[in-house]
Amino acid sequence: MLKECFIPFCLSLHDVMDDEERTRAFSGLVAVLQADSSLVLGGVGGLGRSGHVFNFVSLCSSWNDPPSEPLLSQLSVILRAIMEALGPQNWQTILNVFEGGSNKPSHLIDMFRLR
Repeated sequence: MLKECFIPFCLSLHDVMDDEERTRAFSGLVAVLQADSSLVLGGVGGLGRSGHVFNFVSLCSSWNDPPSEPLLSQLSVILRAIMEALGPQNWQTILNVFEGGSNKPSHLIDMFRLR
């Protein structure tokens, strides 16, 4: 059931302003992902725009300003795990989808200290 709700949740949260409500929603998502990381990595849609990985990475990159701690560190850990699980070539495939969009890969990499 969670797999079916994951992408609609990401899409609905994507455009919410950076505020306390968004932080609480992200904190809930982090708790779910910490309990079951296969929700992102085992999700449907591969690495394209319709996939769980892309939608989660896109959601993380939608912050205008970095979230406060401890959420920033928690999201960084999850994103690093995704990077490692995908490998450099597949991670780059995800980042390439962002080229030309409003949320550049460098924004995501800098915000979550993924260097």
